[in-house]
Amino acid sequence: MLAVTTLTMFLVLVRMGSGTGFFFDEWNFLTLRRGLSPQILLEPHNGHLVAIPNAIYSISSSFLGVDSYAPFRILALFAHLGVALASAITVGRLRGKPAGVATLIVVALMGVGSQNIFWAFQIGFVGSIVLFLLAWLLLDPARGSISGRRGASVALLALGSILMSGVGVAALGGLTLVCLLDSRRRTMWWIPVGPALVYGAWHLTYGSSNADIGSLDRLPQFALQNAGASAGGVFGLDEAWGQLILGIVLVVVLRRLFRGHRSVWTFGPALMYCVFVSLATVSRSTFFEPGASRYVYLGVVVLVITFGIGGLPSTAPTRGGVAVVLAVVSVWGSLDVLSDGARNLKNEWRIVSSELAVVDEHRDRLDRNLVVDQIHAPQLTVGGYLDLVDRHGPLSVSPLAEIERSDAETRSGVDALLVTLVAVDVTSFTGEDCGPLGPPTNEVDLRPGESALVSPWSPGTVSVRRFAPESTRSPSTEFDAAIMRFAAPEDSIDRAYRLVFDVQVEVVICR
Repeated sequence: MLAVTTLTMFLVLVRMGSGTGFFFDEWNFLTLRRGLSPQILLEPHNGHLVAIPNAIYSISSSFLGVDSYAPFRILALFAHLGVALASAITVGRLRGKPAGVATLIVVALMGVGSQNIFWAFQIGFVGSIVLFLLAWLLLDPARGSISGRRGASVALLALGSILMSGVGVAALGGLTLVCLLDSRRRTMWWIPVGPALVYGAWHLTYGSSNADIGSLDRLPQFALQNAGASAGGVFGLDEAWGQLILGIVLVVVLRRLFRGHRSVWTFGPALMYCVFVSLATVSRSTFFEPGASRYVYLGVVVLVITFGIGGLPSTAPTRGGVAVVLAVVSVWGSLDVLSDGARNLKNEWRIVSSELAVVDEHRDRLDRNLVVDQIHAPQLTVGGYLDLVDRHGPLSVSPLAEIERSDAETRSGVDALLVTLVAVDVTSFTGEDCGPLGPPTNEVDLRPGESALVSPWSPGTVSVRRFAPESTRSPSTEFDAAIMRFAAPEDSIDRAYRLVFDVQVEVVICR
């Protein structure tokens, strides 16, 4: 049943995520982190050790190219469904198959976690969690004493979690607490030592710290807001409702867990979560974002596992019924949130994709140091993108012909690149193949391939737009009273540039 449900969830998520594309930090990995040298793999990203995601992007782009986002997105979905499946196996083994299937569905379709589900770059964050859950399952006291081989497997999983992202440090902390606090696992104290030494050596050589210990006083606020957003997010509700749900869950879970004398092992995910929120509070004090999708994702996973183990009713028929009802309510409440998350990432890609179509069209005219989009792709330069497509082949970007039908934000982003191509210089050129002197005006339409000789009546400013709405045209540029020549490059779209002056000008159009 778990296998069929997992396959169904995979197909649903593949369908929902169709149309997304490379976004934000991914450009850093595609354009700057090339190759598999130790220096490249071990270089930190925002303070994180990300060797495995780095290798995944490097290998995937080399063998599969970058013309499609699907391979990267599917790899990320495998990691996400790995988290859902590990959660389901844990709950199902302890509380029955219906509870396990319900857990799988709730985690797989959590709307608040859409960033980690549809954005392939989060494979590092999610990968750290799935490797932690696998290591935690191997430590289960119900499996009996741990052999040296199984202990080594736990250590390797912990090391892999660290190599995925900074979340692996929290995972290592959670596993360490389980080994030290659970009386049946104290002999396994040596398991975290190796991964900790590896991480310490990396941090001394490559790492840097943004930690602000003084931010610890904000820990209760961060934890409460994140836990509330996670509890509410399970059902597609806001943080205010989440605080109420969280209170009910804590009362029910703690009452049942302490009655049942559960081992410390049961609290493994919760211990890892406590370490995580502590690290996030001190290391991300500048960006205090407890409600961020990537952070709430972990909160939902921990909450669902903990409630599944200790919060469901004791009798099997009632327990299965409650689990199924909660799963239905969860999906009903969060599916729209999940769809919105996928839609937002599709919108981001549509904007950047249209801008990259302009770069393809004018690759020899644009400044290679120009950032493609200061908001949606601040780490991608024109030169970096062109090097990428020269190395791996072209990306599937939006056709230029569709720009006119795009939304205002996309057209404004395209214009931010295009207006840099309208060359301006002071000239006394009279030229050949020029039209007659036009009447005084404030607006000039300049078609691709044309130039305009402009004689202003006085110093002033000019702004240029082509596709952007009037309200979002480019910032004005100052000029003096000298004769100026504006030139528009040719391209495949027959749409004029519009020059808007704040003073009267006289114009001659030349070809």
